[in-house]
Amino acid sequence: MLLLLNCIFIYKRLQNNIIMLPKYLKVLPEENSSIQISHESHQYFENDQHFHSDLELNLIVKSTGTRFVGDSIDSFQESDLVLLGPNVPHFWKNDQKYYDNRSDENAEAIVVRFPELFLGKGQYELPEMMQMKQLFEKARRGLLISGDGKNRIISSIQKMLQYQGIERLIIFLGVLNAIANAFELKYLSSEGFMTSLNVKNEKRMNKVYDFITNNFRDKISLAEIAKNAHMNPSAFSRHFTQCTGKSVTTFLQELRLGFACKLLLQNELPVSKIIFESGFQNQAYFNKLFGEKMGMTPKDYRLNPDYVLT
Repeated sequence: MLLLLNCIFIYKRLQNNIIMLPKYLKVLPEENSSIQISHESHQYFENDQHFHSDLELNLIVKSTGTRFVGDSIDSFQESDLVLLGPNVPHFWKNDQKYYDNRSDENAEAIVVRFPELFLGKGQYELPEMMQMKQLFEKARRGLLISGDGKNRIISSIQKMLQYQGIERLIIFLGVLNAIANAFELKYLSSEGFMTSLNVKNEKRMNKVYDFITNNFRDKISLAEIAKNAHMNPSAFSRHFTQCTGKSVTTFLQELRLGFACKLLLQNELPVSKIIFESGFQNQAYFNKLFGEKMGMTPKDYRLNPDYVLT
């Protein structure tokens, strides 16, 4: 299922021509405040996929679309509330109607960003903070917050916009306490998802991503890919897996499979033609891989694409 979602994710990103490594976003703290809060209102959410060293509490006030957190892909709607740990790649993409220049749709969110030790280096020495520490550990996979108490949490987050200083901090501590005691916290990323993204990796790996996404339809070797990172193939292979959570071979498979899905839905090319257009060299291997990842044959997928996307 995870690889299937990754395939759908790549397919969607191919459609929008935005495949790249998440960008590092430097969060600038507000003056005289340990937390940053903003009420964002745009025609659509403008950030590409990104990550930052601060935690983030994200409340969707208005709009719908698709949410990417770590290796998860889900739809989002109004009142969705998510807590993200440090360095978790994330991206909220609105539905297509929000990008129409003639549209009167609007996307709104309240975003709270804060360092893990926002109360100081000794905050976890307080026994009262142990529950919050456990919450932040869980947030490293991303948490969707729901349950009967969510509306009270949302009300408090909105109230934070009206206050500064100690009043805002007290409200925020109440919000975190309420989340920590919420009965319904859903992990977003898979248990095995890990990331070691940082600014240096971003610059190096984006060159690699550019090369792969421009040449994946050709027969490319590990040595050719590693050359773009100025690393030997063995070291690069380990580095790529550490940064992305998957091997170069798996990433290429998913990218080619995603492109094949796109072609299956967009035109009437014979499946045999699509296989080679997508970079696969062997039809039997493609059919086997497609069946394993998609749970159906390419011809069935062309007839029933909605089945895969559920």
